[in-house]
Amino acid sequence: MRRYVIFVVCVAVAGLLILSLAFAVDHHEKDELLKIFDTGVKAINAKDMATFASLHVQDETAVHINVMEGGVYKGWAAGKKNFEDFMASGATLTNMQNVSLKVVGNAAWGVWTAVSEVTMDGKKMANPFRLTLVFERIGDKWLVSHSHSSAGLPPPPPAKK
Repeated sequence: MRRYVIFVVCVAVAGLLILSLAFAVDHHEKDELLKIFDTGVKAINAKDMATFASLHVQDETAVHINVMEGGVYKGWAAGKKNFEDFMASGATLTNMQNVSLKVVGNAAWGVWTAVSEVTMDGKKMANPFRLTLVFERIGDKWLVSHSHSSAGLPPPPPAKK
């Protein structure tokens, strides 16, 4: 009986160690992905395409979707042109808030809310949007392989009584 109790305790301790190790690895991966995201936002706002591009899969499997009608860009070349156009517009990204981040093996995805600010005809405009990024681990490096942004519409007016 004593051997059985010792065995059960050892299995429980081993299980806890494995779970804590998995949590530590997951936490490290999430921190790394958040850093990549922050670097990308800074690169967009600084109009630094070289840094921004280094965070992305740069082949024909990449897909980027923006908020504009028809804004689907298949392949890195098309996506890069879209990002260059955004940078040239003078828009900046602000109020970036992570909603969720999940890592599963060599894939990960994250959801953010944000605001795109741009001045048009002398008037500053703030456009809320939502962003989903899909990350892929290639070798020992995480890269963005897909992005999808959608416009954040204002809430409907209150119902009339």
